[in-house]
Amino acid sequence: MKLLKSLSIASVMGAMALSGNVLADNVCKGMAENDCAASNACRWVDSYKRKDGRDVQGYCRNAPRNMKDISGMLDSMKKPADS
Repeated sequence: MKLLKSLSIASVMGAMALSGNVLADNVCKGMAENDCAASNACRWVDSYKRKDGRDVQGYCRNAPRNMKDISGMLDSMKKPADS
């Protein structure tokens, strides 16, 4: 039973690791302003008024990736797999 539970947890964690940006969206969504500001993966968007007059409440969203992060990901993808 412990083995089955361990395998289930490992499977879920593996799927989360592979989900990439989707995971970041889920982590940031609904986060309080203070928690959002404390997270490196998230950014707080202040409330604002749209052109049509509707008010939009402030919310937490995933932080944009910078070019250094993107370059590092591309470099790691170019490396040949060990045989």
